[in-house]
Amino acid sequence: MASTAVLHQHNHHGAFSKSLGITHPSSTSSNNSTNVRSGSDAGGGTGNDSSDTQGNIQSQSRPVSGKDGSNATPQGNGTPKSNNRSGAVLARKYLLSFEGTTQCPPKNVDGISNNTPLLQPTKTPLLCMKLDTREPLLCRIYQRDDRGVNVLAAHERLGDCSEFINPVSELIVSPKYFYLISPPNYGNLHSYIHSKTALKETRARSLFQQMVSIVKFCHSKGIILRDLKMGRFVFTDKERTTIKLDSLEDVVVLPKPESGDDSLDDRHGCPNYVSPEKAGSVMQNGIRYPGKASDIWSLGVSLYAMLAGRYPFNDNDCSRLLHKIRNGSYSMVEGISPFAKSLIRCLLTKNPGDRPACREILRHPWFKAEELRVTPIRSREEPESDNMFRAKRMRLNDDQVVPGS
Repeated sequence: MASTAVLHQHNHHGAFSKSLGITHPSSTSSNNSTNVRSGSDAGGGTGNDSSDTQGNIQSQSRPVSGKDGSNATPQGNGTPKSNNRSGAVLARKYLLSFEGTTQCPPKNVDGISNNTPLLQPTKTPLLCMKLDTREPLLCRIYQRDDRGVNVLAAHERLGDCSEFINPVSELIVSPKYFYLISPPNYGNLHSYIHSKTALKETRARSLFQQMVSIVKFCHSKGIILRDLKMGRFVFTDKERTTIKLDSLEDVVVLPKPESGDDSLDDRHGCPNYVSPEKAGSVMQNGIRYPGKASDIWSLGVSLYAMLAGRYPFNDNDCSRLLHKIRNGSYSMVEGISPFAKSLIRCLLTKNPGDRPACREILRHPWFKAEELRVTPIRSREEPESDNMFRAKRMRLNDDQVVPGS
């Protein structure tokens, strides 16, 4: 983690036992509020995945620029300009934009100049600009509670992981909040799929390989993503070729990286990405499920959605959706290669113990194939000779879908 701050050590009570080198906002910050505007049209890693009534991927955030964002500027490219939107100076170093927010909390912001609105902690990062260099950035705000401490503990566990995780350039600590400053991005994968409807296999293979590598790194460090979905992966370049995990919100930090016990019992996550065993935990409160295997299932849902433009399990009623997921039956994506079908079936295996680990996924032939050829669709009467590439014939009703959380 590239940061000027040394993160706190996290003890078993969710408190801090040690802190060094943290940037603390001055209590004498300027009382002059500054108006700012966004130089971007939103787009980044809000992490919100959803679908329409046809089961197609939908975006809950505005596009970055144009239909496919090809001419986009990075999220966080804010520049000062006088208008009716308000801003605030943080620690005399950063200008935070309130553009696009609807919150109007009290004044006397903790760590921010007076006479400006208080931005409550939110999953949506704020547009931010470094005052001395005018560098566009993003700022996430967390309360100093167990949830905020968990985010810092996850960053500390992962260490220098800028190859996989959107890095934190600075951590600012005030009496009530943590402020994490990070580079801007070029929109999230969920919004990108929505703009394209579906991806060609060669394109999907490159992006999905990066997703698996990111999850593999997190799992190796004892981090379970828990709410894994396409909206949590953001592009770091204008060409949309490189992705990173946007943040470490909602992750689970296992006591030890090598711990064999990754069982969880929470009910957190986007319904469309929930695994059968996690659906069972939701429907029968208290049932524990393996966290890493559940992440693998969510990877399978993501790959399916990247190739089909819709989720494998859809229903506008959450209970019916969970029943479908627990049943484990879905209609295979048509018009894709046998290798792609094989990998989807491996990932969307109902029994969590039969799902491959990330290192095994990366060895799948789909990633090695020099040419991804599409085979013609067989008729129902035509037998399939190879069980490895056998697709389920059952087709579900894809006319309705539960909104993502």
